[in-house]
Amino acid sequence: MRCARNLLSRVWMVALVALCSGCGYTQNLKMPNDIKSLAVPTFVNTIKAKQIYSYQAGLETRLTNAIRDRILFEGNVKLAEPSEADGILIGKLIAYVQEPIGYDKFERVDRYRLVVVTDITLKDLRTNEILWHEPNFTGEFIYNVSAGDSFNQSEAAQKAVEELAQDVVDRTVEDW
Repeated sequence: MRCARNLLSRVWMVALVALCSGCGYTQNLKMPNDIKSLAVPTFVNTIKAKQIYSYQAGLETRLTNAIRDRILFEGNVKLAEPSEADGILIGKLIAYVQEPIGYDKFERVDRYRLVVVTDITLKDLRTNEILWHEPNFTGEFIYNVSAGDSFNQSEAAQKAVEELAQDVVDRTVEDW
């Protein structure tokens, strides 16, 4: 009985120490040049009409909103209008590509890769310095169209946009 009580005390002590100490992982996010507010105007769609094969209307707005939402989620910088912001994230939608990458036994497409390509610049509005520029920043999503885990094109575009938004914010924030 005494041995069981001693063992139980040790287990509780170890659990208490583990709970109080935490895992030690912290997310030290910092904007470049100590930017505290960021403007994210709506991305411009520069895809030429003749190049749009399966483009999703309003994708530039969905992408802009996803980036804004991701910035708010991170919570390290506040969103502001360009006239009041320390920095600005300017983007252009330059390509939307859906390509078949898998076929069923009847040679019908059953899997696609959807890629959203942007040109993005982060600029410090106080100094007019370009902090970074990515001329071919992409988000992609691979999806099935005939399996149990199938997606439609609009859902796949949203997944690609969400991946791109996360990557843009990760690229913007430094000092992990």
